[in-house]
Amino acid sequence: MKREFEAGRHVFELRPQGLQTLIAAAALLVMGSGWASGEWFAFAGLRRALATGERVFFGLWLTAWTLGGLFVLGRLLRAVAGRDRIEVDGDGLRRLSVLGPLRAGKAIARERLQGISNVRSGVVARTIDGPVVLTRFGTPADQHELMLELRRQLHLDGDLRDAVGATPDQPPLGWVSEVAPDGSVVLRRARGPLNPLRHEYRLAPGRLETCLGIGDPPWHSFDNPDLAIESFNDSDGDTIYRLVVRHVGGKSEVAQMIDDPYALVQLGRWMSRRIERPLELPRELRERFAA
Repeated sequence: MKREFEAGRHVFELRPQGLQTLIAAAALLVMGSGWASGEWFAFAGLRRALATGERVFFGLWLTAWTLGGLFVLGRLLRAVAGRDRIEVDGDGLRRLSVLGPLRAGKAIARERLQGISNVRSGVVARTIDGPVVLTRFGTPADQHELMLELRRQLHLDGDLRDAVGATPDQPPLGWVSEVAPDGSVVLRRARGPLNPLRHEYRLAPGRLETCLGIGDPPWHSFDNPDLAIESFNDSDGDTIYRLVVRHVGGKSEVAQMIDDPYALVQLGRWMSRRIERPLELPRELRERFAA
């Protein structure tokens, strides 16, 4: 991983490394050969069709085959010769995907960021609009180092104080809180264009009310609920962490994260303080968050 400081920004560049490059190169060779053969066959068929009147079918086939092949070849070329550039400053971060002279970028404002995770798919930015993959390039050590650096530069959930919520009056990132007339605390998930759901909680000692849905869904109230973080492995081998509310009628999921439980522990402990009920952690997290 290459690191620089340019015009007041920290810049990180990662390129394909090791086995991922070899696999992509082999796939590029096989795909390129098959695509070229298909292009030749479709073009030859189009020439014959011009004389028989079937040019529409072969014309559509040639167009679809060409566009589809160019798209896949572009992805494979990027996996061999591309690079990802991540720029960070106090306003947020910007990701640039570069392949030769071609560039595609995405900017994420600091206030929309919830955290940075290192999962099987690469380094991911968690935002209030959903996850954004920053890079799949580099070695596992590079990706882990990038995650820690981004957390540090953006003052996200990189250490235990951030993870458990050092200031009890501040809600977790991505959530907004206010005090209701009856003295309870209302916790509301920030909405974005990709997240139109109403996701709210009212918290008071020994009581929790939930409201989840589109429009004006009903509220559901639970007395003396239990908060817990549960974990399990999915079919891809990723560890899924879920914050749930356990009550007489069963349990309700509040939020979930993949591989990285920091922000979930922050949210769970913030809620547990307000309902004055303990947060139960799985055994593998108890020592990690024992403070």
